[in-house]
Amino acid sequence: MDDLFRALSNPTRRRILDLLREKPNTTGELCLRFPQVTRFAVMKHLAELQKAGLVVARKTGREVWNHLNAVPIREMVERWVLPFESEWAGRMRRVRRLAESIGGTSMTTIQDSLAGAARSIHVVQEVPIQASPEAVFQALTDGMGDWWGAPYLYDQNSTDILLEAKLGGHVREVTSDGGGAIWATVIELRPNRILELSGLVGMAGAVAGLIRFEIEPKDGGSLLKLDHRAVGEVSDETASNYTGGWNDLLATRLKAYVERGERMGVRAPK
Repeated sequence: MDDLFRALSNPTRRRILDLLREKPNTTGELCLRFPQVTRFAVMKHLAELQKAGLVVARKTGREVWNHLNAVPIREMVERWVLPFESEWAGRMRRVRRLAESIGGTSMTTIQDSLAGAARSIHVVQEVPIQASPEAVFQALTDGMGDWWGAPYLYDQNSTDILLEAKLGGHVREVTSDGGGAIWATVIELRPNRILELSGLVGMAGAVAGLIRFEIEPKDGGSLLKLDHRAVGEVSDETASNYTGGWNDLLATRLKAYVERGERMGVRAPK
């Protein structure tokens, strides 16, 4: 938490995170966005953000691409915000009523994207989990239905999510009437280390996607790395939803299932 708060205390670093929230940037692109700051200073800011786990850097060819990793921010919210949420909620409702009574309007502007516009997305996240790589891999494969569930389903009444842990195996959503949907196909499998999938993974339209999970031992536990790339009819809204969706599925649900046995998926008791 100390590294996280220190990283967020600087306005330049917060602006870098704002830019990465829009899309991944190369280090060179970020330097151009701060003409009053030296390249060395920008790289130093990036190093602080990487130390706090807020930025993940991946080298592609001769370029280094920087990706926002929102997992630490979510953990900070769960630690410092959610315990006081009920108290604040009542106050915020009173503020909202006051604002509406004087004609206040929302300050949030939502930009609608063009439906069907061809574009690509790239979601990168890293989630620390206090469990062995074997336990994390088991949860990703045999235990998927224990943590994956609504609203991330084709049919909100589905009964299970199954992953066939073999090359060519499918990730399938199963419904009570014997139907369902195929989410993805396993194209690489290295037990306890790598799981790579190809498929729509819930996206609609003409979309090609690759989802890669890597598991590394770290600090007596594991570090789960996600790399999700998709290209095709992907709207800005869809890209934003998948960033938040993966964060919820992995950093909250999967983590809670592996570490504490909490089941928030379709197999959870109703």
